Amino acid sequence: MSQFGSTKFDYRDIPQGDDKILVRDVVRLIEGSPFKDDLIRVLKIDEIANEEITISGVSKLVNSVDSESRNFLKFDIKSDFKNLNFFHNHDDDKIEIGFNDLSEISFPNIVDEEKEKANILSRLKFAKSKYSAINSLFKTTYKFNDYATQLSNANLSTIVINNLELLKQVYSSDRKHTRRYRMIYDLSEEQYYFRALISEKRYQDYNIGVSVFIALILLHNGIKADTKKPKELYRVRYCEYNESYINVLFEKVNGKDVKEIGNVKFIVELSNNEIAKGAVKFSGLFSITSRKGEEVGETVVKNELSTSILSLSHGTTPDSAIEGISFAAQLNEAEADFLKDVEQIKNAGNPDILRHIFKTKIEAGRTLSQNKKESIKKLLDTTINSFHELLVLMKKADLLIADENIESKDYLKYIMHKVLTENRRK
Repeated sequence: MSQFGSTKFDYRDIPQGDDKILVRDVVRLIEGSPFKDDLIRVLKIDEIANEEITISGVSKLVNSVDSESRNFLKFDIKSDFKNLNFFHNHDDDKIEIGFNDLSEISFPNIVDEEKEKANILSRLKFAKSKYSAINSLFKTTYKFNDYATQLSNANLSTIVINNLELLKQVYSSDRKHTRRYRMIYDLSEEQYYFRALISEKRYQDYNIGVSVFIALILLHNGIKADTKKPKELYRVRYCEYNESYINVLFEKVNGKDVKEIGNVKFIVELSNNEIAKGAVKFSGLFSITSRKGEEVGETVVKNELSTSILSLSHGTTPDSAIEGISFAAQLNEAEADFLKDVEQIKNAGNPDILRHIFKTKIEAGRTLSQNKKESIKKLLDTTINSFHELLVLMKKADLLIADENIESKDYLKYIMHKVLTENRRK
């Protein structure tokens, strides 16, 4: 975990025979969660415990998430800014954070609190900052983050530390700066990390295990409830996760062949960020695949305006969010929207004009880094004659941003959707 990178796999990594799992074997994903009893009750797990969830890659998904979750202890420290300590680690030129007051420690999951608090009190001296945690903290102190970044880039972190000490004096008077600090203890490294600032208000902690559990049960029940159709089969098309974030694409195995376009498949996307405001989201997407000999063109597109199937915010309890909903009806509605998009793609127009529109939208956007924009623009600087060639370019564009964050990947999906559905043949 020292690099704190995400782990990824797709349908090509799924072992042969990994196509089902018992509902009762998925319950381990919510062990230790304060929502376990509510989820078992609301989703009626006792009634379906021996049923099989038939999704290709489901065991790899469950095992991966379960293993990741067991690697870390998560806890929160409530602290005033005046009780913080800062340390410049010269080995990696990073600023670490410490706490003078550890009287308010809480745990998002069920643990032996007395034991874990004792461990934290004896071991936690300074914690390394990961992701943008330290910058998020600095941003709350008169937007100190920009100044601190410039000083750090100029190898002047000592001045940053001095300024932080002055800020502690500011917050030692009548000004209050109380925050909750999400901390992570890496069990394999025996290292503490400052992960993020989280809300002091009502905060339902949906971790990656809880979100995958909800996704698998709702998808299983949704497929089972729709008796008007033959049983639909899904596969894990793609999964990316770390200790507090996950994105999974559940793709229908059987698609719809669209003349001169390719094979189009409906996708249910699970996205969960334990830290971000949105928490657990289920969205409808679709993939398009075209084959000519050994050459494959494919892409996944997402409607920026109407993709939501279900959303659980950090302020919503699982029983109030899930109880009473018909996930099957939500799936059918999302798939109906998907079929409308397919009809629009059939009238998308000249492929080379679409390529030019794609390039123009990439140029005008601000989400991608300049280097990625230039790489994609260079890729698109070629004349094409078929929709298949357009999909080949879209696949290559996807690969160019494979290591980018989820916002960049979603942005590209949105652009591709607009190119294919908003520019219809007159």
